[in-house]
Amino acid sequence: MKKLVFSFAIYIIACGISFAQLSSEKELLLDSIFQEWNQSGMPGGTVGVMQDGRIIYSKAFGLASLDFEVPNTPSTLYNIASVSKQFTAIAILRMAEKGLLSLDDDIRKYLPELPDFGQKINFRHLIHHTSGLRSVHDMLGLAGWRGDDVRTNEDVFRFLTLQTDLNYPVGERYGYCNSGYVLMALVVERLIGRSFAEWMKSEVFEPLGMNHTYVEDNYTRVVPGNASSYYHSQENVFERAMDYWNYTGAGNIHSTTEDLLLWAKNLYDPKPGWENTFEQMKELGRYSNGQLGNYAFGLFVDKYRGQKRIHHSGSIGGFRAQIATFPDLNLSISILSNFSSSNLGQKLIGVSEILLDIDGTSNSQSASPQQVKQSVDPKLAKLIGGYYWDTYEKRVFQIQKKGEELIAIVGTSERILEYFGDGKFNIKDADGRKLRFDIQNGEVSSAKSISKEGIVNIWVPLGENSFSASDLKDFEGEYYSEELQTSYKFKVVGDSLMVYHPRHGDISLERITANAFRGNWPVNIVEFITDTKGYVNQVKLSNSRVKNLMLTRID
Repeated sequence: MKKLVFSFAIYIIACGISFAQLSSEKELLLDSIFQEWNQSGMPGGTVGVMQDGRIIYSKAFGLASLDFEVPNTPSTLYNIASVSKQFTAIAILRMAEKGLLSLDDDIRKYLPELPDFGQKINFRHLIHHTSGLRSVHDMLGLAGWRGDDVRTNEDVFRFLTLQTDLNYPVGERYGYCNSGYVLMALVVERLIGRSFAEWMKSEVFEPLGMNHTYVEDNYTRVVPGNASSYYHSQENVFERAMDYWNYTGAGNIHSTTEDLLLWAKNLYDPKPGWENTFEQMKELGRYSNGQLGNYAFGLFVDKYRGQKRIHHSGSIGGFRAQIATFPDLNLSISILSNFSSSNLGQKLIGVSEILLDIDGTSNSQSASPQQVKQSVDPKLAKLIGGYYWDTYEKRVFQIQKKGEELIAIVGTSERILEYFGDGKFNIKDADGRKLRFDIQNGEVSSAKSISKEGIVNIWVPLGENSFSASDLKDFEGEYYSEELQTSYKFKVVGDSLMVYHPRHGDISLERITANAFRGNWPVNIVEFITDTKGYVNQVKLSNSRVKNLMLTRID
């Protein structure tokens, strides 16, 4: 009997070796990408690759805990942050299949406390990030919350019920929004009368064999096998990123690379009974103009080096996560790490190119063959040169001639403008974005930045930035927002404007237009509004995921 057991063990080991399809050369190349994580006293992560339903590479590097010098292993648990969104999306899909809801239902049917924005927001809008809702972290930041304040689903919901406006009309554009996924977790709980964590375990994780994966809805809980996460400062100095994340739906699922690979296998070989669900997971959202986006059900869908790719990333505290599947190749990659400067995006590219046998040559797309690039007439170049204000992105662009090229500059980034006649330009290497100038009576009246999906950002010409500090006193005062339940005080200090909030302190503002200023997060952009008599009576605050939140002067 002992001999039989021994023989069976040898058979299992032999099978494990025989189904591995990774050559020793590729294994060494993959190892080399992550060897920097094996330095003494350094966090790291775990990497897994699955081909045809079989794990062909699974290794861990660095430490899961610097305090106790515990190494990472393939079974180490990490917070997968926004990679969690695809699991929330499938929860909504499964509930729709059970007849508990429809993807086209107004979310106010289940969450009537939410305000009526005059436009119906359905589950598809939440899933595809086209709802226009303000996103939790940036919204709470403007309300005075600091990064290390504990926030729950109830906190997010309470502030969403106070909002009176959206970032943009429902369905008009893509705007990544954690708030929408929090709302979906709340809907699940209201419909089934159990916690989101309990429902996900019994209805998703266990049926799919993800036995090490769970929703973390109690950040104080001790769960063996979890990595600690770290922020990385200069010269390999690491600082512990304390757990303060207590919301679900938008993130806070903990998992392992191997569990995530089991999950990803369903995107090309779904478990029996889940075929329709995973097919729908890959369906792209559609904008109100009829054009398709590239975001499906908690997943980006695109092409990489000619291969269809389904992927998502995640970031919270010091945790970083990347998962990518090439469904036509039956190939999936999962990388998890526990420190902020792990550069998982670049590492995913490196792993992908090794597995796809790519030599690193350019992947850029040329202009459509129907278009013929033209040289820019010097008079046109001079006419459209200057500064423009992007009214949605809240950024200043400069158009200028550089050598023989016309370029668009924002911050430290420069993009070449390719001219195709009649005031029409393509922005090179900008994912199909176009630039159109409206010229009337020999002057540029406006410009439009147009995405490949046809989504338009209006650019307003600014002229010369010739403003002075003499009018800064006009902006001084205290401004209050009912939506944020807080106020901001603006004051002149020397020749500059400063904004103060009791929880953020003083934030210096840099003037970028006559009425607009740039600051630090969360007050990235400030725009003052005057009444018909020229009196400054309101101010709009914006950051990356909150647009045009209005405050009214109260002093």
